[in-house]
Amino acid sequence: MEAAFIDRKTAHVDLKRGEVWVRPIPMKARRMLLGGRGINMLALLKYARPGLDPLSPEAPLIIGNGLLSGVPGISLARTSITGISPESGLLGDSNIGGRFCAAMRGTSFDHLLITGELKVPGIVVLQGDSATIQDGAWLWGQDAFETYESLKVHFGPSAEALVIGPGGENLVRFAQVRSLGRHAASRTGLGCTMGAKRLKAIVAIGLRHNQLDDLFDRQGYIELIKRLQKIVLAVDVAKHLGKRGTSFLYDIHSRMGLIRTKNATSASLPNANALRSAKLISDFYAKRDGCFSCQVRCQHSFMVREGKYAGTRGAGIEYGTLGSLGPVLGIADPAAVLAINHKLNRLGIDSCTVGNLLGAAIELFQKGIITEQDTGGLRLGWGDDDMVLQIIDQIARRQGFGDVLAGGPRAFCERYGAAAEDAMIWSKMLIQSDPVDVRAYAGFALGVATSTRGADHLRSRPTFEALGLSKKELRAIYGEDVGDAPGSTLGKARMVRHSEGLYAVCDAIGMCRFLVKFNSPDLLGLKELAELIHHSTGLTFSVSELEDVGHRISTIERLWLAGRGAAAQDALPKRYFEPMPGGKFKGHSMSQEDFERMLLEFRSISGLDGTTGAPLAARLRELGIDDELLDLV
Repeated sequence: MEAAFIDRKTAHVDLKRGEVWVRPIPMKARRMLLGGRGINMLALLKYARPGLDPLSPEAPLIIGNGLLSGVPGISLARTSITGISPESGLLGDSNIGGRFCAAMRGTSFDHLLITGELKVPGIVVLQGDSATIQDGAWLWGQDAFETYESLKVHFGPSAEALVIGPGGENLVRFAQVRSLGRHAASRTGLGCTMGAKRLKAIVAIGLRHNQLDDLFDRQGYIELIKRLQKIVLAVDVAKHLGKRGTSFLYDIHSRMGLIRTKNATSASLPNANALRSAKLISDFYAKRDGCFSCQVRCQHSFMVREGKYAGTRGAGIEYGTLGSLGPVLGIADPAAVLAINHKLNRLGIDSCTVGNLLGAAIELFQKGIITEQDTGGLRLGWGDDDMVLQIIDQIARRQGFGDVLAGGPRAFCERYGAAAEDAMIWSKMLIQSDPVDVRAYAGFALGVATSTRGADHLRSRPTFEALGLSKKELRAIYGEDVGDAPGSTLGKARMVRHSEGLYAVCDAIGMCRFLVKFNSPDLLGLKELAELIHHSTGLTFSVSELEDVGHRISTIERLWLAGRGAAAQDALPKRYFEPMPGGKFKGHSMSQEDFERMLLEFRSISGLDGTTGAPLAARLRELGIDDELLDLV
C-alpha cells in the first residue's frame, strides 16, 4: 500500500527540444522534503543557477503537488508553482487551490519541471503515465476564464488546468497562474514565466479513482479525518471563514486601524466600513464554494445588482485584494473594488501588486514626480476607479503608462529613483502581499522582512501576536517568554521561526493554511500533520523531525538566495520606520535598533550568518543539505 501511494514521478519537459523524460521521486526526497514546495525548492536550487535571467529559456518552471495533495477529506488541495520571480528577480514561489491538485493526483506525476521555450504557443498535458507537449496556438489571446473553459470542453470533465491570461502572454512581470475561474497562484509573477515560454496552459487529466484505496492505512486515515474535521469546524475562525470568506480578516484589521490607506500616508478612509464583510454578504454575495474536499468552504461568488457595475459577476474577493484595491488606492465603493478585481482575474494579473504599485504611482503623481507627460495625459488620483480600470487595460496590453507599471516595482524604482523606493511597501523587491500596516506589531514586521520570497504574510507571519494571548499562553506555544504587547520584541524572533517552519511543512504536504495554527492556536499543528502523513503513506515523523523538514525547506531557499547575492536583503520599507498616521496605533513605528536586534536573533537561532543572512556551513551539514541531496531531483 505504501508503494501505491508514494511511487510517484517527476516529468522533465524540455520545450525547445520537444523532449520529455521521467524520473521516480526517491524515498529519501520524501523523508527530507516531503513534496510540494519542499521538492520544488530543491529542484530550483539545482536547475536555476546564479545569474540566470527569470525569462531565460533555461529558467525552470516547477509545478509540485504536496505529498498529500488531492487526497480527499480535509482540504489537501494546494499545488506549488516555483521559479525565478520575474517580478523581484529573486525567489518565485506561490501556490494554488481548487481542483487541479486532484486531477494531477490522478496521473503518475507529483512534480513537473519545465525548461526551454516554444516557438509557437503550446500546452503541456499530463495523463496517466505520459506528459506531452501539444498545440496551444488556438488558445493564445483568450483571457484566463475563456482559456480554462475552452480546455474543459476540449479535454472533458476529468481535466483541470493551470492557465495564463493576456497578462502572462504580454509578459506583465506580476502575471498570475490561474485555474477554475477563481483560483490563482498570484505572487511573484510566474504567469510571466509561462508567457515567456509561450506556455498557455498545463493540463492534468486525472483518472476516476478512489485515492483512499491507495493509502497505507485507509481505516486509520478515515478515523483521523473525522477527528480532525471536528477540531477544525469547531474553531470560530473556521466558522467565520465559511460564512464571510477571508474578507472577515479585513474586518479585524480595519477595526484596529491597521489597513494601509492611500499607500500608508493617510489615517483613514471615509466610508471604508462599506468594504467590510457584512456589506459584501448582504449586497453582493450569491453563493458559497470551496476547494477540493474542503469543509470550511471560504469562497463566495458575487454579483453587482445596481449602479454602473451592474451585471458584473464572478469569484468573491480575498482579504488582501480587498485592502489593496480599496483603501490602498483610496477606493471605498465595494462594487468598484469587485469589478476591478474581476477584470484583473480575467486578465491574469496579481491584484496586490497592482494596488500597491499604483498606490505608489498616485503618491508620486501627487508630489509632482510623475506628471501627465509620463501618463499620457491621465491624471492619477485617490479613489478614481475609472482611472484604475483604464490603467489595468494599459498594463495588460503593455501600452502607455501601463507599460511602465507592467515592468514591475523594480523597473518602476529604476525609472523614478529614490522617491519611488521611499513610496514602495516591499521587501526583497516584492510588494507586500496583504494590506496590513505591520509597524504596529514587531513580529509581523520581522516576518515581512525575513520572508524568503519577499514581503509576505503567508510565509512566516506569527499571527498569534495579534490575538491578545497572555504571556502564559504564548509561553505554552513557543516554549519561552514572549512579549504580549504589540510593540514588544521579546521572543518575536522565535515566533517568526516557528511559523516559518510550520508553514513550510504545510506547503510541502499540500494543506490549506487556514487549517493549521495560522489564525488560531486551536487548529492543527505538526503533531496532527505527522499523523496524516503516517496514515496516508506509512512514513513516520516525530514533531521535531517535521520541524527539521520545515527548516530544511527555508534553509534551501536562503541558500539559493545567497547564490543570487540576495541573502542579506532582509529589510523593511522605509515607511515602516516612520510613525503611523492614524488608527489605534497612531504614532507607532518600528525602531531601527529594535528591528536589527530581532533580525540578528532570528539569524542566530536559524543558523544563518549574522551579517549576510546566508546559511552557515554547520547548519547545512546538520540538515543534510549537500550535493548528494541535489541528486534526488
